[in-house]
Amino acid sequence: MACIVISAILTNLKNHEYEKKMSQMEKGKEFVGMIVSNPSKKEYTTQYQLQVKEIDNKPCNIMVYVRIKQEANLQYGDEISFRRGIYQTRTSKE
Repeated sequence: MACIVISAILTNLKNHEYEKKMSQMEKGKEFVGMIVSNPSKKEYTTQYQLQVKEIDNKPCNIMVYVRIKQEANLQYGDEISFRRGIYQTRTSKE
């Protein structure tokens, strides 16, 4: 019984943490982060793992994947800034 209660509490904490992070990532905010992976080139996009350090000049620590349609000369350790919404992927289109 105790395991069920502990599992429910941990699940609720994780859900709250996820909702808090996603609410920070609203469309139109400015994101500043560092590329922390080598580019992964697909047929139509290039994917990078990005550690977001700031959202609208407020510190944060979130890891996201960024897909860029056009060729970008970004490398590991590059710091980038962009203003765009972040969307959850629904399908696997590369």
